Amino acid sequence: MPEYFNNILCISKPELTDGAKPIMSVDAYDKYVLRHPHVRVRRGSPAGPALLNWDLLRADIRQKYIERCGDPRSIGPRYSLANLIETDYKALEFFATWHLPNGKNLSPEHQKEYSTNASVLNAILLIRNDRRAMRKALGGSSKGTWATIAESAIEIKKATGHTLPENPIRLKQRLEMYKSSG
Repeated sequence: MPEYFNNILCISKPELTDGAKPIMSVDAYDKYVLRHPHVRVRRGSPAGPALLNWDLLRADIRQKYIERCGDPRSIGPRYSLANLIETDYKALEFFATWHLPNGKNLSPEHQKEYSTNASVLNAILLIRNDRRAMRKALGGSSKGTWATIAESAIEIKKATGHTLPENPIRLKQRLEMYKSSG
């Protein structure tokens, strides 16, 4: 799957060299990277595979990739809030086992609401912590950051069912409270 690294669309080495019918052999990949070092954006390591800049790849390699896997430019913006939301299983477990002061558990509706809010706040935290993601989400500008994030949260409100505040200042305060106390 194509990914962005430092705001550069990249293809990983395994995408090019693995599988029954690879786009290129490992030897061809090694020679290609040796002769064209400017194409490699990140060296392979235990942290992740080597990444090659999509725009700097030879045209024939790009064409073979598009035929097999589709156009990587069509994956859409990486850092939209909806794309970053993942279920927070720790929050699900926490709210399922949490007791009110009177000893009762939360209702299933409240458990779902609170864990959904935690998942959305985690996605907002990802955007906020990653400056590049922030710029990408804001279209290259960092002005009006919280207003834009609040708009994104409002857009996904119906799809996710979160109950976070719509006001940018209140949303920022809620995120800070979530970050400090969980």
